[in-house]
Amino acid sequence: AVCLAEGAVPEVARELETCHPTLFIGPGDNNAAWIERLHPRDSVYAYDVKYVSPNAMRGRRERKEFASYKRKLEVLLDNSLPVSGYAGQLP
Repeated sequence: AVCLAEGAVPEVARELETCHPTLFIGPGDNNAAWIERLHPRDSVYAYDVKYVSPNAMRGRRERKEFASYKRKLEVLLDNSLPVSGYAGQLP
């Protein structure tokens, strides 16, 4: 488990609380994505769900959207800290 470092990219963290992109990075340019644009907290339902297959990912709009989500996830991961060292207590 991880937590976001204090003061780091709060707008990205807020967006990804209810928007869940799952990116599949394949060999070469064979990428795909499953995007839940609205998955409310504590809900088993997601809305505005989109799957982009590797074949569909060849479109410019899809590649641009994939790259945007990939950057956001990288920023979030770059600013995250492991929780395990805190014995269950967040800093």
